[in-house]
Amino acid sequence: MVSILSLLSFLLVVIPQTLGDDEACGPNQPKILQGSTGIIQSPGFSDRKNYPETIQCTYEIQAPPGQRVRLNFHFLDIETSSSCRYDYLAVYNKINETQYREAVFCGNVLPRDIMSLKEIFVIRFVSDPLITASGFNLTWLTTDMSLCYPEEFQCKNRKCVLDEVLCDGTDDCGDGTDEEGCDLPLTPAPPCGQPVFPPIEGADRIIGGQEVRQGSWPWQAELQRGFYSPNGHVCGATILNANWVLTAAHCFLDGLEKHRLRLHLGKHNAYLTDPTEQVRYIDTYIIYPREVNKKITAMSDFDIMHDFALIKLNAPLKFTDYVRPACLPQKDYELTVGSFCYVTGWGVTRGTGGNDVLKQAESEILDEADCSTEFVDFNSTTMICTGTQAGGHGVCHGDSGGPLSCKFGDHWEVLGVASYVTRNNMISGLCGVKNGPSGYARISTHIDWINDIMESFS
Repeated sequence: MVSILSLLSFLLVVIPQTLGDDEACGPNQPKILQGSTGIIQSPGFSDRKNYPETIQCTYEIQAPPGQRVRLNFHFLDIETSSSCRYDYLAVYNKINETQYREAVFCGNVLPRDIMSLKEIFVIRFVSDPLITASGFNLTWLTTDMSLCYPEEFQCKNRKCVLDEVLCDGTDDCGDGTDEEGCDLPLTPAPPCGQPVFPPIEGADRIIGGQEVRQGSWPWQAELQRGFYSPNGHVCGATILNANWVLTAAHCFLDGLEKHRLRLHLGKHNAYLTDPTEQVRYIDTYIIYPREVNKKITAMSDFDIMHDFALIKLNAPLKFTDYVRPACLPQKDYELTVGSFCYVTGWGVTRGTGGNDVLKQAESEILDEADCSTEFVDFNSTTMICTGTQAGGHGVCHGDSGGPLSCKFGDHWEVLGVASYVTRNNMISGLCGVKNGPSGYARISTHIDWINDIMESFS
């Protein structure tokens, strides 16, 4: 409501300047914009044409001293990809000549209004040589108003909610930020490992896998980079209870810090917001054995033999038919070689289709000798070897951190966390190849560690 009123007040006194297609895309970029308001759109948008291939356009919006810049999106249709790696619209705060990334957009999910930290926003639109789309159209305005009204609370996702709903036990923000630190009693948890919607069982070929029945793996979570919309996929994860999620330590490689990450729960579609979806941020993460919020920039910063990280959420989850906790195995339980479990994730599919949805694949438990590589000396005490020696299906880049789910009677247990998922390691190498099974971090030998960490930090 603030954005509409503010925009209308400006429109009454000034006609916004519409930046024509190519003004900011030539050799003299960035295009400097000053004044009260204006419209920015992708090249070709006014003629209802797709934006061109291989283009870069840069705009620098400068507000008067003491004011900030607000962006209001009217239309967005930019080639969709994980972490917007091909075409994208990036927004940066410029402070003392240094640019700090605020957000990166692609796809067609319309963003909420976004506000600069200081007087300058830099907007950069980039396309690659391949696929193009309709583009974008947004209004910018300079203002001394905040994103939300004085009687409202600004959620981390830029949604505004009334102050009176804070700590009321309902996730009004949609990301838990209105329920942080409230110390309310948790709602009773449903039985672990028992999905309301049973998984599709039977052999299938995440490389060569199949789309899951929505909600059939309700303990599956996704770790994403928070800058990117609609999807900044990093890793999979497993819901343990309303406050804790388990993933792999190596998912924090590249120096990813907790404020740059978010968790998605109850998710099925990679690039759409599911109505069943919940979002949370990271309060604390612990790298095995007890490294709190440790910045990981190299393989030597964590123990590949114990590739675990526990994540405490910023606010409790609300359990539903689509968000439910996993069962963990008995301490020191060993899977039988030749038995079958399931692997799930949104990882790379190498042309086998379905990279926009959660997928599953049946995975055989193999002998430890099958998983020993030059990269790691496989340790059956702390690892599980699974996959297929024949190749053709299995996990791949992006499936790391996700669960290895095994059925026991009327319930499922998560026995492993995806660790090194390619023939070489967890970062590079081929997936789904002959003699290239995957290594999962073994949960049953870490039950005491999991319980101790959750108790110590709760």
